[in-house]
Amino acid sequence: MVPDAPPLEWFSLDTGRDIGNFLRLPNCFADAFTTAAQTLRDRVTAHGADDVNVKVWLATQDAVFSNCAKDVDLPPLSADAPDWLKADRAYQEGAVELYRRHFAEAVRRFTAIANDAGSPWRKLGPYLAARAAVHAVRAAPADAARISEARQSLASLASPELYGHDQLAALTAAFDFRIDPEHRRAELAELLTAPILPATAAVDFKDSRLLGRTSDGTPAYLDWITVFGRTPDDPQATWFEHYAVDQPWKTDADALEHARERWMATSDPAWLVAAMAVTDRGKNTADLLAASRSLKPDDPAFLTAAYHRLRLTLDKDPGASRAELDVILARPDLAVTSRNLFLALRTMVAGDEKEFARLALCCPPCPNGRDDGCIAEDYGLEAYDEMRSAPGRGPESEQMRKLPDFGPGAALAIDRMTLSERVSLAEDDNLPATLRLDVALTNWTRAVLLDNTAVAGRMARLLVGLLPQLAPEWTAYSSARSR
Repeated sequence: MVPDAPPLEWFSLDTGRDIGNFLRLPNCFADAFTTAAQTLRDRVTAHGADDVNVKVWLATQDAVFSNCAKDVDLPPLSADAPDWLKADRAYQEGAVELYRRHFAEAVRRFTAIANDAGSPWRKLGPYLAARAAVHAVRAAPADAARISEARQSLASLASPELYGHDQLAALTAAFDFRIDPEHRRAELAELLTAPILPATAAVDFKDSRLLGRTSDGTPAYLDWITVFGRTPDDPQATWFEHYAVDQPWKTDADALEHARERWMATSDPAWLVAAMAVTDRGKNTADLLAASRSLKPDDPAFLTAAYHRLRLTLDKDPGASRAELDVILARPDLAVTSRNLFLALRTMVAGDEKEFARLALCCPPCPNGRDDGCIAEDYGLEAYDEMRSAPGRGPESEQMRKLPDFGPGAALAIDRMTLSERVSLAEDDNLPATLRLDVALTNWTRAVLLDNTAVAGRMARLLVGLLPQLAPEWTAYSSARSR
């Protein structure tokens, strides 16, 4: 767009800035680059791409954006620069102070722009001054002068017709987070417990978690989360500990006692589920089990309560557990992970190897093994034709029909099966060929190591079809005479 513009020193621009204590924050956002690009187009239209002052503007703007990550001086401005370039330069210098986190100076510069009737950036001045003022409070919340300045700057955005009014709520929330945490805690609790969550729910929850609970356990959802906050490797530690106002529950016994107290006080099924989740087999659970059975199938807590009830009682009455699990597995609304969890329980009470084979299949939520969420392309692989029908299994979702695998519980059970049981599993055509291949190969290896030539030959004959690439080798093995 601008001929003979000097080449940039950077191929890609770092938009984050280190602020100390190993913290790095995003510093320049997309709207800044959009504004700069549009301004460049406007200046080229007005003055021409070859205009020396347009080239000065561009070089200065490149230096402005270099300040996103580190301090970079702006090129000098000639005393005889045109008024339009001086006005733009004032705005660019304000942006540099903001990016350098010199918030007080940024407030001063943007306020001056807002008061300059001749500045083309006048309408942005109040918003950018307010933004810098709020950042100043977040960086040094104990400064009374900065707090007062931020309040005045926010008040200046109250009129709906002003630029930046749509950001007033977010700026006020950031301000209150530092200056009035009790008010912000209550506000966030109301937002996050509303029937419909706001679009900002993820950020709101993070802020709520950082503000933590009050001594009486408010908000209740954070109190509830602390029950699950201990780490398996260190019962005395919890990822939630530094967010909580009062001491979190250090052991399962403490967590269970607290969850029971809250359940008895509120009759909230969420606390019932919390109590069941930290309860082990053999504990006195009669009241918890009875309460979980009273939940209706459409209750949001029903499935979680049912899972823990069955987890605690599976071996007491396998027949009743099978019947209840089959009813649950017939539900068409089960998420993939929920279905896998209930299938894992169902395999534990399978009647025989054939039933076990039909129930052992599950579908990983992410077929490529990702643990950070799936994307549509993850399911682009050719799917197994159709999951085999099984007792107690309802209509399968498209996702459930893709890439079936043995669930972790089933895999552990298969590893501990006798060789004869494993042979029966490998020969069961209810399983996908890929899984039969895995079992047959390990069966053949185990049989060879055990010097069980009969089973090894049987598996080799099966592997001719399951692994045709090595069919000659399997055939040769099967036909070879043992010495």
